[in-house]
Amino acid sequence: MLKVCRKGEADGGQALSAEEDLALRLAFGRFAKPEARAAGAAVVRQHQHLGFGNWFLCDCLESGCRPPALIPVLESYIRRHTDPPWPQHADGCDFHRDPDEQRAITSSYARPASGPLRLLRGFPSDDDDYGPNPPIPRCYSQRREALATLLMQLIEQAGLNRIPADGKGPDLGEQYRRLRAAAHAFELAKDLPVAAYLCTYPPALPAFFERIAAAPPARFKRTRPHGIFLAVASGVGHGQLVLGPNDSLSVRGRISVFGERDGHGRDRSADRTVRAPYLVICLVGRPSADRPVAVLRAYAHPCISVSNLMLVDSNLERRTLDELRRLQRWLCANKGVRLEIEKPHFDIAGEDAAAAPATAPREPCIPDFIVRAEGDAARGARTVLVETMGYADEIYRSRKHVMHDLMGQVARAPVVLHDFHFPDDRTQTARDRLFWLQARWTITGTDSEADYATKVRAQEQQGAHP
Repeated sequence: MLKVCRKGEADGGQALSAEEDLALRLAFGRFAKPEARAAGAAVVRQHQHLGFGNWFLCDCLESGCRPPALIPVLESYIRRHTDPPWPQHADGCDFHRDPDEQRAITSSYARPASGPLRLLRGFPSDDDDYGPNPPIPRCYSQRREALATLLMQLIEQAGLNRIPADGKGPDLGEQYRRLRAAAHAFELAKDLPVAAYLCTYPPALPAFFERIAAAPPARFKRTRPHGIFLAVASGVGHGQLVLGPNDSLSVRGRISVFGERDGHGRDRSADRTVRAPYLVICLVGRPSADRPVAVLRAYAHPCISVSNLMLVDSNLERRTLDELRRLQRWLCANKGVRLEIEKPHFDIAGEDAAAAPATAPREPCIPDFIVRAEGDAARGARTVLVETMGYADEIYRSRKHVMHDLMGQVARAPVVLHDFHFPDDRTQTARDRLFWLQARWTITGTDSEADYATKVRAQEQQGAHP
């Protein structure tokens, strides 16, 4: 909740009302609505000149930190104050980005057009940009980088974002074979498929580096020789990828690690450690014309396990997927319903945010899971969207509610929530079971909402999962 405080001061102050707080967020936050501007300006006018003048302070950072400041301007809008000692807003905060920045972020999650990837420009004048860095957290409130986009394309092209109705997926070797086949569909440069310079076997990296060093520059139009390395990592560190107990790989530049964070951007080390293992995609090339080939940068995304390369956004999603697979087996064995599970990776709304700047910006519309049912017993919804609710944060939940409405409209499908916080008077085992039951009855259907509620209560009282 925002509070109003004497300008230049970080302590004391008075909390805004819930209505005032919401008015400022809707008018000036990253999801600002044009029609809400007048109400937000009214709040600014009310508080700007009281006493000796006021600022608004945000509570998006951990307690004990200096709060980020928002400065009223001309009694009509607010601007972020980021000059020292005032900090930036947390990454997930409504005021961390401007609306135009949010539109650009959302557009980066759209399915890209075909054509060369152009992951690298020509050689730089120096290689200062490639100093080793600590892992950088990434989430949906930031732009999706090019390496991440390529990884999502490869996974989808290989069919590794789906669990078939029989629940049987390919072994690890077949998964890598599919990825190598999928790499023929994408181009590093014009007329040069990714498959031509792709390595998926860590012991072969020295030879792969030599191939790139010897590659004819003419093959890499408008770029320089480079390639892609894919592998599973058990951890990431400062300039390092941990590929095995005694095997690490140095990365000269940025290492990005995906992990969903809550509405206030809090991301504790304990949360990060449970996301391993990761499927890692690396860009390999020379950092400068006179340097040897190296791993220039890397992107790591959590996968189900070291033997299952299906991507997930968090450790909690792994638990949601466990429940869905349990439901998949039960429906097949008891109802004859075949259930396919998909993990989408691109914005399903299909809107070009840049083409409609007057509309309110939004988050990327990417359901956590989509399940599709076939069979006579599937008398309810044949398509169901599943969302993992990993945080209790009120702002996070209000944004999720808006996004659930949008994704339901776009997919013309109901949304079922797997909640890890509510009802707050139940254990997580009970919440897991409630989610399983809601997903089941949404697919198999009931005669009425009252019948649905009665059946859920009756099944809950039985205790354990079927």
